Amino acid sequence: MEAPDSDTRAIDDSRQVVATALVHNHLPRLDEYDIVEYDGTPDEVTPGPNFDAVEPFVEPLEEFDGESAD
Repeated sequence: MEAPDSDTRAIDDSRQVVATALVHNHLPRLDEYDIVEYDGTPDEVTPGPNFDAVEPFVEPLEEFDGESAD
């Protein structure tokens, strides 16, 4: 039964790639434009002064995230 182990590793690898991109690319850029407040600590991201400008785009994503994949 190696498939679950390799599947689990693939998921873990994908998560690590996403986390690395967020920490080193996306969050610093969002901070640069004051969309979020980010000081380099991934667990401490808060809305920034310009978050209201993008909030209409975030709300549909939150709704989509809660939907079933059926």
